[in-house]
Amino acid sequence: MTRVYDRDVILELWASGETSAKIAAKIDSTSGYVRTIVKISRENGDERAFRHKATGNAGHLPSRMDHDAVLDRWQAGWAAKEIARFIGSTPKTIYGLLIAYRRRGDPRAVSRKTRRRE
Repeated sequence: MTRVYDRDVILELWASGETSAKIAAKIDSTSGYVRTIVKISRENGDERAFRHKATGNAGHLPSRMDHDAVLDRWQAGWAAKEIARFIGSTPKTIYGLLIAYRRRGDPRAVSRKTRRRE
């Protein structure tokens, strides 16, 4: 049997800035259910179902990292694995940092083209 949750509770929590995962935990449901309620309410014109600002890591730069050290080593030709090992991070984090700085226009974060093997 499917439990029915009070839409007003979900929408009030959503309007206060809570994430779907936090709301789902509070009402003992799933984040998918919460997102569905919010989406349907948004389509029906409920002002509480506004879109939250994106919180993805697309522009996020880790704060405890020496960014200049990463960028200078990248510019000097170090591989992402070497930089990650040097600063105690992961290559994925290094690539994310480089992408973020590329978007910001830092010339040290240039993309390296790979050579084709012949």
